[in-house]
Amino acid sequence: MASQLEIEVGVPHVKSRINDIRNSSYNINIAFLDIMDNVAKGCQTKILYNHKDDNIKNIIIMDDDKEGFKNILNKGINNPLNMGHKNENRHKDDNSNSEYGIGLKSGGAFLGDKLTIYTRIKNDCYVKAILDFNKMCEEEEPIKSYEPTIYLIEKHEYKKNHLFEYGSTIIIDELRHKLKHSIFGEIFKHQIKNTYNYQIEKYNKKIQYEDIDIRPNKLLEESPLCKKRMRTTTIYFDETFEKMYGVVFINGIFNTSYIRSDKRDDVVKDRNNYTGYESNKITIITTSIYGSIFDENTKDRENIEDYEYPDDEYTETFKNHEGEYILPKTSCFIYRDNRCFGTYPFTNLKSNDGYNNYTIHQIFYENKKYNLYFGVNSSKGNLVRRDCVLIKFIEDILKKIQNDLSTKKILESMKPKGEKPKKEEPRGTIVKRYKKGPLSDEEINQIVKQILNNKEEYKNNSHLKSFFNETCM
Repeated sequence: MASQLEIEVGVPHVKSRINDIRNSSYNINIAFLDIMDNVAKGCQTKILYNHKDDNIKNIIIMDDDKEGFKNILNKGINNPLNMGHKNENRHKDDNSNSEYGIGLKSGGAFLGDKLTIYTRIKNDCYVKAILDFNKMCEEEEPIKSYEPTIYLIEKHEYKKNHLFEYGSTIIIDELRHKLKHSIFGEIFKHQIKNTYNYQIEKYNKKIQYEDIDIRPNKLLEESPLCKKRMRTTTIYFDETFEKMYGVVFINGIFNTSYIRSDKRDDVVKDRNNYTGYESNKITIITTSIYGSIFDENTKDRENIEDYEYPDDEYTETFKNHEGEYILPKTSCFIYRDNRCFGTYPFTNLKSNDGYNNYTIHQIFYENKKYNLYFGVNSSKGNLVRRDCVLIKFIEDILKKIQNDLSTKKILESMKPKGEKPKKEEPRGTIVKRYKKGPLSDEEINQIVKQILNNKEEYKNNSHLKSFFNETCM
């Protein structure tokens, strides 16, 4: 007869967790942005460095969030400084940049050996918290090794380390990497601008970098020339997420290439108020910058490699931190709630003929459920390709759109009026209208509701058959 043994395996020591962080796919930029994501998108942020002989000694991030570090005086797993803490509320909150709530500790442990926080919480309570990672690793007791050091402090000490009336200051000391201010200062500034560009512009998010306001790049959709060669695709998915089913509009026109019905008029028969699917919407903006934000006087050049780049306000998006131009080459940037997570590794968009070197895709969504499909994990910046129905569906749409915006077709349209362009069968028609002109918002809402509430009627559509047979995993 078997007898049960009572063996205490215990918990892993914090140094195992810290070693995992420091030997993961993290890098300096991702760690820095992970800490920045702790700041609410509507708050002001100030970034400072102490440096000597061009060597950065510490990194200081301040914000004016009136709530400060909530729950910092709580015990156990609910304390945000607990190394095992994962804030599921933040994970479900579409208004929070933070994904799980572990980025502050992970980013701090990767960048430095010491993390200090000064914060003001409710009832004018001032707190100082220290995560000294070296001392934590030296602690013999595994459970105690996770404990931060927390003090209640006076207002004058708080104000000495914090420049705003409210909010928190995060200081990363004893940096683990040799960071040159003249090099990494520009890299960080460039990363901040690219990551939060849309949030700065649309949410009036204020970020100061060493007392200088970071100004956003001009948005491509605001360029009159870019609008000539831009496609805006909107996809509404079934709100249950049980079976992926999409309704597609391109430039406001109902796209019958993906949704097809024998009785098209029935699609808009339902005139009830539209009440759903908005939170499951994905918006894709595809732009060809060839002959748009770059000098159109060079449009007769046959060799696109000879293209000259004028100093135009919209070209800043395509400069690296050294001021060099980088062609997008069908890069697809992922934005959740207008925070950029990097480029998604679509494999079927690249081409060797160079005709799509000037094409850029941008995917925008708000629902955090999509993070799974776009490979956004707790470290954010390293996007992982997911071979699922939703990704294949989107990739097929992007492929057709970028073919219509290729430089080959653009150059043909630029030829003198007397010279008729050579007729060529299109590789894929991206828009088939069932009525003239773009649809109104009300008509779009009616179509989406009618189709997604009557999926059986459209189940035999060959373009969407896989959406009913497979679940996106």
